[in-house]
Order: sequence, then C-alpha cells, then structure tokens
Amino acid sequence: MCYCADVRASRYCTAILYNCYSINLIKERGGAGGIRPPRICDRSCDYINHVHARAKKGEGSCTHKIANMKLLTFAVVASSLFALSASRPPNIVILLADDLGYGDIGCYGHPTILTPNIDLLAQGGMKFTQFYSAYPICTPSRGGLMTGRLPIRNGIYSSAGYPLDMLYRVFMPGSTGGLQSDEVTIAALLKPLNYSSLLLGKWHLGHLNTMPTQRGFDEFYGLPYSQDEGCQPANPCYTKWPAVPLYHNETIIEQPVDLSTLTPRYNAKALEFIDNNKDSPFLLVMAYDEVHIPLFASNGFVNTSARGLYGDALQEMDDSVGQIVGKVEGPGASGGHDDRLLK
Repeated sequence: MCYCADVRASRYCTAILYNCYSINLIKERGGAGGIRPPRICDRSCDYINHVHARAKKGEGSCTHKIANMKLLTFAVVASSLFALSASRPPNIVILLADDLGYGDIGCYGHPTILTPNIDLLAQGGMKFTQFYSAYPICTPSRGGLMTGRLPIRNGIYSSAGYPLDMLYRVFMPGSTGGLQSDEVTIAALLKPLNYSSLLLGKWHLGHLNTMPTQRGFDEFYGLPYSQDEGCQPANPCYTKWPAVPLYHNETIIEQPVDLSTLTPRYNAKALEFIDNNKDSPFLLVMAYDEVHIPLFASNGFVNTSARGLYGDALQEMDDSVGQIVGKVEGPGASGGHDDRLLK
C-alpha cells in the first residue's frame, strides 16, 4: 500500500492531472485553498505544455501526443510518491505470480497450501475480493502492468478470432515483435527520479531488441518467456523450440535454464539489490515463474506440500516473498528512512 502524507494534495493532483490548463490556472492563482500539487504535477504539466507548444508550431506529431497520454498514465502514481515523502521517494516492490489461482493461498481460504508470508501481507495491507486484469494470459497482462495501459492501446494484443488467435496471444521463441519502444514503462518513468530498477523472473514482452533493459529497467535477470516454450531436460514439454534460456540483461548465461535452482538465484539477486540500494530509492519487480507449467520447485521444497508439486512451488514462492519483505522492512533497509511501501 502507498499511503500519502497529504491526502488532500494527492487527491487534488489526481483530479487535475488530466487537464493541464487547470494546473496552469492554479499556478497563476498560487494554488487552490492553499494546497499546492506535488512537484510531479508541475513536471508532468510542463512536459505536456512543451510538447503541445511544439505541435502548434508544426514540430510535433501524433506520436508526441500519444506520448503525453502515456506519461499521464503514471503521473497519478508518481504524484503520490512525491507527496509521501519530501526527502526521499519510497521503495517500490511488485510481486507478480504466474497462473496462480484465486483460492490457492491461505488468505483466500485454501485449507492445506501454507502461505504465511503472503497471508501476512494481506493481513497488514489491502486484500481485494473483486478485481480485473488487463487480460487473462501472460503477454498482454504484463504489458498492461508495465505500461498502465490496456493491451489494445499498447499494441500487445491479437485482433485474430478464435482459434487463430491462439497462435498470437503470447510471444513465442520465434516471435519478432515486442513491447513498442515508445511505450513508457514504470521503470522508465521512475528513472528521472533517480530510482534504480531490477526485474527478476519472467518478462514475456519480446526478446529481440525489446528486453527489460531496453524498456527502462537498469537490470534484468530471468526468462524471456514462459518455461513451457522450450524443452527442459527434467520436464519434457509439448513444444519443439530450443531450450528456454536464462538471461542477465541482454545476454544468455544458461541454456537450458536449471529450474531446480532458479528461485533461490532470484532470491539472492533480490536481496543483493536491496542491500546495494539502502541509500537510494529502488523499483524491484519480482515476476515469479511459479506456478506456470511445467511446475518446478527447488530441492528444499520438493515434497513439502500436501498438494503435490503445485503446492511445493507455491510454498517456495511464499518463502521467497517472506525473504524479500523481511529484507525491505528489516533494520537499515532504507538507510534509516521510514518511507517503505510495504506496511
């Protein structure tokens, strides 16, 4: 949860972000009711006005106008971050599961799969019982999460009808497309605010000149697509593509990826990243490969669940969540600043 230090200012900024002319009017009048919007409002509006002025002079184009709206996608979030702390923006951690069922974790009622760390987050934060995703499958839903825009707007969707659309719903190893370069990801938005960013796990938004480090992230360590889109030695799959690779940034460092050691390596990277950014704000996106098929768990979690390999994988993911949350909220994790996102 992100709690705003000045709810009035945050709400005020949110209400006017979509109308730059209103912001200009308020600037001229020295604020409304004594409430000044957070600085990000000014910055966003200044950028929009700059592009608008260029367009009026014939220097802009439709592309620039579209870029404006993409910037505004995240402006509301960024405004809350500025309002939350005047001295330092908060750290942001996004924990994303893959193919996880609504009722498969303890806080949603599962009787035997043990997820104490996820349950603790729900207990101390906000638990949704009604929600919507940008799309019910990997690629377009991740495009929506990264950009804050619907798949039909960010270009990550298929216009083909069933069953032909089955061939184009997600990016495959042979796909040449990806998230367009003019899309603004949350990592790209936060970069000018001096955030360090790391994406761990599955990307699935293209792998030919469209890797996370080419879309705003400082570092990437993970898989370019799902682990079933290739033939793994221990988990023969139904596809005929080459073995799934493990990337560090834009370089393959292992192929085929050893799934039995993958999550512990993610954990080590995450904890190291948090340690290295104690004195600066960071964005950590932990995009777990669990519990997508083929299912896997590291040796320490095999046969630990009453629900077979699925339960093993989910309980290992819960343990990973606990390690990350413990590090973020631990002593000295934020250089002494009590402005962490996890509460």
